[in-house]
Amino acid sequence: MNSVYTHYIYMLLFFLFALTATSQTYPGYYTDNYSGIHSVLHNPANASDSRLEYDLNIVSANVNFLNDYVSGTFSEIIDGDFNFNTDGNVTVKNPNTIQFNNSILGPSLLYSLNPKSAIGITTRVRVSGNVNNIDGNLINLFDVGLSGDSPLIVENNNLNATLSVWNELGFTYSAVIADRKKHFVKVGATAKLVSGRAFITVASDDATVEFDPADQELEGRGTATYTFSKSLDRNINGKAYESFDDFDLKASTLNVGLDLGFVYEWRPNEKEYHAVDIDTNRVGMQHKNKYRAKFGLSITDIGSSTYDSAVSNFYDLDTSIDRSLVENGSLNGDIDDELDPEKNLVNKKIGLPTALHANLDYKIREKLYINLNADLSLIDEEQGDANHIINNYTITPRFESKWFGVHVPVNYQELNGLTIGSGIRLGPLFVGSGTVISNIISDKTGSANYYAGIKLPIYHKPSKDFDNDGVANEIDTCKMIAGLIENKGCPGPQPDDKSQLSKVKDSDGDGTVDYIDKCPYTPGSVATNGCPEDDVFIYSEEAAQEIEAALQIHSDAISFKYDKAYLLPETHAVLDKILEYMNKYPTTKYIVEGHTDPIGTEEYNFNLSLLRALNVKKYFTNKGIDQERLIIKGYGESRYEKGNKSKNRRAAVILIK
Repeated sequence: MNSVYTHYIYMLLFFLFALTATSQTYPGYYTDNYSGIHSVLHNPANASDSRLEYDLNIVSANVNFLNDYVSGTFSEIIDGDFNFNTDGNVTVKNPNTIQFNNSILGPSLLYSLNPKSAIGITTRVRVSGNVNNIDGNLINLFDVGLSGDSPLIVENNNLNATLSVWNELGFTYSAVIADRKKHFVKVGATAKLVSGRAFITVASDDATVEFDPADQELEGRGTATYTFSKSLDRNINGKAYESFDDFDLKASTLNVGLDLGFVYEWRPNEKEYHAVDIDTNRVGMQHKNKYRAKFGLSITDIGSSTYDSAVSNFYDLDTSIDRSLVENGSLNGDIDDELDPEKNLVNKKIGLPTALHANLDYKIREKLYINLNADLSLIDEEQGDANHIINNYTITPRFESKWFGVHVPVNYQELNGLTIGSGIRLGPLFVGSGTVISNIISDKTGSANYYAGIKLPIYHKPSKDFDNDGVANEIDTCKMIAGLIENKGCPGPQPDDKSQLSKVKDSDGDGTVDYIDKCPYTPGSVATNGCPEDDVFIYSEEAAQEIEAALQIHSDAISFKYDKAYLLPETHAVLDKILEYMNKYPTTKYIVEGHTDPIGTEEYNFNLSLLRALNVKKYFTNKGIDQERLIIKGYGESRYEKGNKSKNRRAAVILIK
């Protein structure tokens, strides 16, 4: 019987290691917001609004195996002298289950097209296998053979087993379809070109095997079917894998597979993550996670791979085989000849391991998250000619930052119960496991999940908005001049461009477009270039003198750096002094003037002065001053005082009286 056992072990080892392998794909790691292309494998909607501008996977792999037939301690297994036949803990059940679902991710790319959409390309080689509803005594027969004085009976076994190898070329597109401040939705899809390389299926119908030591024969009843791709029978003699020369893993017919995904994010504090101008135009900060809670739903691996001219062997098991032939013969040789199967060429379709994934991610505090995930097979385990995953449920606490992340997935799956893993991400390198802690501390282990990879991540840089117009620098054509989001951050077209005037905003609705409105955020008249007629207020002479004297002293200190409009920290104290008088006399109104030196064009300097005035106004309104009390005016270089350029880089606050 050893030759029979060896035949299948070699075949299994070939598929697992010559082509290499992953099941629950990168557990814990794919939940990380910096995992890039690996999160797309789990849900294609994760591609858009990613923390990465580019993510190039060089190579990564995830190896997963689980069963409830044999187990051993981790230390014994890695020691190298462990023998599952003699040292393992065998649990014979009816049924036993074996499952693996593994892959290598080759060169793959995630690319952010813009803040709203992204594309991805993935290349993968995958190996998936499952043995379902097999009587443990039948595994034991193949494993250790017939025992001299022990009878054997396996009754009415309806096993199904599928092992397949295929490669994929995936094309992902993801887009944001709703951004409603607190509510954010994105969707994605991955279309995959699926190319089957090899498969084996085994199915039995009420198969019964009995051994009575008295008559030294193995009796059988029922039927069985054994089918394999022609890629495993290069010499075309109807027998699979007689030697390594039998392999010819040319691609089968090309098929199309599909992944679909949806993500909803709840963003109660979304204002913290956008640059906002006075018109509430928003630009997202792509380098930051904005959600408090995120829910994702996806279906992966919709489709199948097809094979032409596969070899199908139909066995009538209503026969008996001499014990000596069972123990010394070859299942693929002498025993197969004795059973004399009916051989046919068939076209075969092998279903992909279609699964539903539900994922909930919650931010406990900055950089600290908890994730709940369920992976549910949509392929019934009784269904033949298809791969499937084992249902599992995972809770993963994790810490993540741009260059470092650590996670601890705690997983429950129906076959081996609770397992605990761990993983770490260090920039371009990541390594982890869904089972390593359990493997180390458990008295016996029947499952293992490990992964590692190297990639080149290019993260989104923090968004900057030098001119404070709500248009981030990376898309702002006029970085130092406040402008409009629809005009790429510039104020608008030239006034003589008649065809474009209608497209320019009139923020205050006074009939004067922003580009030529010297008070663009305060309603005025055309006669005064968009500014209101100066209101006249009557104060006591003493109050007016007090306010004007204070403004004259403090306004001289509201200065700016060359070619800049942001407020310097040292000016805050000056503005707070002026604020005291605004609060002391709550009916007063003011003009906030902006000025520049003459370096640069007149148009540029006007916009720079306007922005300086706007930032002073925002300082006061943020402190509670009603914006109706403040009018901004930009004077550019028109009030330049010769002999002191730096003094002209200023703002001034003037009392309206």
